[in-house]
Amino acid sequence: MSTLKKIEKNDIICKKLKGTYAMESDQIEEMAVTLIEKEILKYSNLKPNIPKGDKAISWDGYITVFDGKGRNKENFEYNINVQVKRQKS
Repeated sequence: MSTLKKIEKNDIICKKLKGTYAMESDQIEEMAVTLIEKEILKYSNLKPNIPKGDKAISWDGYITVFDGKGRNKENFEYNINVQVKRQKS
């Protein structure tokens, strides 16, 4: 199953949980960040840095990309800025 399909499936689960348990918006955001981190961690050359509960104006965090030879500063390639948005149902 593709990453996008998994995220869509998890979004459906979140919506069902929200309807059943009336989840707060911060809980939904934490679930979204956790799901994204889980997918990113499947790749040895990626490292997520997405704080939960972040209230920054712009980016919520970033994903660090390494060259595949290790996850240390000598093998750093670049960062990808990310912003996590929750969807109201």
